[in-house]
Amino acid sequence: PPPLSMHAVRFLRVCMQQTQSVIDRVVELGLPLWLLQCREPSEFADDFNANVETTMASQAARDDALQILGFCANMGGFHEVARIFEAEDVLHALLVLLEGNPSDDGACAGVRCLQYLLTTNKGERRRFLSSQDVHDILVPLYLRKQDTAKDALAKSLSVVLSDAAWLERALPYFDSRGSTQKLYQIVQEINSLEQLKQMHSTGKAADRLRPGGQPLEETLEATHRLEGLQPSKVVRHFTRELRPDAVIVDVGAGTGIFALAFAAALPEGRVFALEVRSDAIRRIRQLAKREQAGNVHAMRMAEHGVPAL
Repeated sequence: PPPLSMHAVRFLRVCMQQTQSVIDRVVELGLPLWLLQCREPSEFADDFNANVETTMASQAARDDALQILGFCANMGGFHEVARIFEAEDVLHALLVLLEGNPSDDGACAGVRCLQYLLTTNKGERRRFLSSQDVHDILVPLYLRKQDTAKDALAKSLSVVLSDAAWLERALPYFDSRGSTQKLYQIVQEINSLEQLKQMHSTGKAADRLRPGGQPLEETLEATHRLEGLQPSKVVRHFTRELRPDAVIVDVGAGTGIFALAFAAALPEGRVFALEVRSDAIRRIRQLAKREQAGNVHAMRMAEHGVPAL
């Protein structure tokens, strides 16, 4: 194949700015993944990857490459090709392009691509994101940037840091580098930024349990949360000393993961699931009906009090 020079990357980026048909053709050829040095094995692969590495030594070429990847970020064909390669290799290569001092346009495009990579296919790539790459590249870039670029970086960091399972695995690395407090400060700053944007656009504070407006169960019934809370194990522990007809009161029941577990373990008992949120109460009733748990009673409670039973 011909060498992928800095001028060729610039020409490609300019053409992609002009028309969607060029973007479609670039994705069809698999060129975006070439920029990440992800190519299927061939007699040319090593030489081509060496050529790309040499070209990407230039910050200008990296900025162009990031913008090319940004154009392709939401294209299904791009993600289909990306799935051929190891997720950690794709994510690491993208973050390497973001390392250093990318332009605001390059940073915005690069983190847009990152965000799509982390959220497509139900976020299956998220667990492969290196805590070292986030610590050494993404966090410093967020701290340096301003305005639009900082906002774009905040969105990508929100996707990463809102994943409790990923954060739990990453904390030891941040702690070993003495950066845990900095991480918590960034989380607070991002949350404050999101709340301000929400207030500005809707006049209402952001719902921390539904940060993207998704159904409540996507947050409260997320796999990593259930694995951490282990409702079945908790229920087994408590029901050992309870009568079969015991009365259980679950205050702040959420979507009922504990209430329903107690109801299944104590079919002769009664379970009162107390909640302040209408969407939570609807979800509890929906699940109780699905599980035929007639001994579950979802009730509304005041925000700072428990009703008489």
